[in-house]
Amino acid sequence: MDIWNEGYVTDINYLGTFNRELTPVWLSTTATLLGYRTPPLDQPYAYADLGCGQGFGTALMAAANPVGRFWGFDFNPGHVAQGRRMAAASGIANIEFHEASFAQLAESAAGCWPEFDFIVLHGVYSWVSRANQLAIIEFIRRFLKPGGLVYIAYNCAPGCSAMVPLQHLMRRHADQHPARSDLQAQRALDFVGRLREGGAKYFSAHPDVSVRLANAAKSDSRYLAHEYLNRDWQIIDFAAVAQDGARAKLDYLGSACLLENLDHRSAPAGLLPLLAETGDTVLHQTLLDFAANKGFRRDIFQKGLARLNAREHAAALRRICLFPLAIETSGAIVFPTPIGPASGRPELYQALMQGFSQGELSLAEMAARPELAGKTQAQLIEVAMLLISAGHVAPKVGAVQSALAQALNRFICAEVMDGQRLNYFAAPTLGSAIEVSFVDMVAAMLLIETPDLTQDAFVSAGWQLLVSLGGQLVKDGLVLSTEEASLRELAAVFTSFQQGKTALWQRLGILP
Repeated sequence: MDIWNEGYVTDINYLGTFNRELTPVWLSTTATLLGYRTPPLDQPYAYADLGCGQGFGTALMAAANPVGRFWGFDFNPGHVAQGRRMAAASGIANIEFHEASFAQLAESAAGCWPEFDFIVLHGVYSWVSRANQLAIIEFIRRFLKPGGLVYIAYNCAPGCSAMVPLQHLMRRHADQHPARSDLQAQRALDFVGRLREGGAKYFSAHPDVSVRLANAAKSDSRYLAHEYLNRDWQIIDFAAVAQDGARAKLDYLGSACLLENLDHRSAPAGLLPLLAETGDTVLHQTLLDFAANKGFRRDIFQKGLARLNAREHAAALRRICLFPLAIETSGAIVFPTPIGPASGRPELYQALMQGFSQGELSLAEMAARPELAGKTQAQLIEVAMLLISAGHVAPKVGAVQSALAQALNRFICAEVMDGQRLNYFAAPTLGSAIEVSFVDMVAAMLLIETPDLTQDAFVSAGWQLLVSLGGQLVKDGLVLSTEEASLRELAAVFTSFQQGKTALWQRLGILP
């Protein structure tokens, strides 16, 4: 007889993670770029995160988007308790965490939840039973607002198909070696490594599996447990997800991975004629999955596609504002795409980066710049997609309230100082979050407490804090094992804050 977890890993909590593609501003910006009307973000909206884990990402979004109201749902009581503790300690009042299974959510009484503008689930669709998948779809059918957006990310064919027998093997090994799940996952991965090193032909027949295993070896063992040790673990193709979505009156809008919406960035040139003659959405997306050997999809669906007419689309595009994050004003500009890195033309992108180095730009302001003269609307959209995807810029929200985000960031600092592995700060200017290194988090904590620290005082306080925590700094992938090297790195960090990072984080709303 099954216990309540139905074969899902629950003896250890999932990681405190964040994915930018789940944020309301990312989903809204993506839909606008693709020509669809979306729920307005300057008016109250409702957002549901299904399988929210510890609620870290949900809390980051709520703190950075006080206009919205956020619900985090998870059936693991340990996750819900952590989420509630974080919200209470940070004073985040626009968030609720509820302990509920997908079956319970699907059977909720009418009016129990609002009509949601956004419903998201990341990864979990691949990790649950068919009955739970159908329960998720029923919840969406009943509680998603017409015009609302659904984000669903999942392991997909064909790129992840070769991992199926290995997941079964890891699960079987874990079943025969009882222990805490993170230990089981690490030992199962080591066992698979021995199989590969012993010369099993499976690995030479599927070389991408070795790449996946190498990446897995660098991952947190808690992630490995939740990814590979659940009883239900499925590789799904787009056609099946689209068919499930149709039960909830969902239509495919596009990919949350922006460049996957551009065929010439997602498939080799030789396949473009084949894609051009394929009018069916399901077949088209399936061909793209084969073209890039895609193993993970991030799909956006809408309940009733709301297409913008040409005038509306042009007006909506002009209102998109992009905030500069990682500006390169010299050298080659390289963009990662689904089929490999692509180099941007220096005469266009270096000039454009110079413009962004002066501050944020709306798409209307970008279009007026001389280096984009003569570009079509479609070409302007592609330039924006390339810059956003690569992390050079990020969509900016309208009016910003920073108090909630700064309260959460102080809580995050305290948790990290207590040994938790969290590496994001809420950034309300973006309605999102940014990744933060351990040393930058140490610096932020010191500067929040004492903004006028001198370099010597900062280095001394930072070193004392590191010693008390037993932490070590990392530079260029190498651990700094000596006091002298650590002190030099702390001085360099202080300089980076003095030379612009403090001002940047203040503009992002991270620091007061």
